[in-house]
Amino acid sequence: MSHDHVGVARFVENGFSIKEKTFCFNIHQQKLYQTSIDRLGVENNYYDIDVEKNLLAAGIEKQFWLFYKDFCGTRNPELMIGILKNNKELVTQYFSFMYFRSKKILEQANNEGISSKYLRKINHSEILRLQSIMQTNPLQMIGNSYDFYPVINFSRTLFINNSIGFGMKINKNKEVSIFIPLNIRVGILITNDLKIEEDEFYYIEPTNTDQANNINIWICNIEKYMGNGFIFGTPKELIASYINHLM
Repeated sequence: MSHDHVGVARFVENGFSIKEKTFCFNIHQQKLYQTSIDRLGVENNYYDIDVEKNLLAAGIEKQFWLFYKDFCGTRNPELMIGILKNNKELVTQYFSFMYFRSKKILEQANNEGISSKYLRKINHSEILRLQSIMQTNPLQMIGNSYDFYPVINFSRTLFINNSIGFGMKINKNKEVSIFIPLNIRVGILITNDLKIEEDEFYYIEPTNTDQANNINIWICNIEKYMGNGFIFGTPKELIASYINHLM
């Protein structure tokens, strides 16, 4: 029997834990509780063996883990920018897999996609196999021009994460920005904001709790719209403070 992390890779979940324990608010159960990352977002035998072992564990997740160690292992902005610039394609691929691992996207594919008209309903293993072949890029929702920026959070408000591993903001001009939280202090911003200069990164000052809080709200909002049903992080009080954004 396999114990499959349905949305977020285990090593990313670990970045939001203390000694592999984290606090989770489950939307469906309306319950806030502490759990281990071994049990967070896990379903037994969710993926076919070839998808879990080859496409995910030994494929995209292994590649992203190598990037993750280097990128999150430093607080040198210039080094982080260089690592990110050299791995844009990998980050794009990793994001696309997270996006298509959402149960909401699977529901849309089965209810509105081509497969719903001509084929039987597909499962997540099949949609990920198709994605690995077709290389669909959901970041194109931002537009044709976007870039990747490191975010370092030194504020008292730590980053949280959700069941699909990213947050999203759509402003009044319908421009989309995406944030991928990697641990409580580090993340990646993907945006087409032309005000951002080349080689810039986001440094959230120790006293600037609003900026980190706003990013956490992005994470809650996209979880409510298309996630698999939970947010997580530490401490307990931090997760509790965002419950109202999920109702």
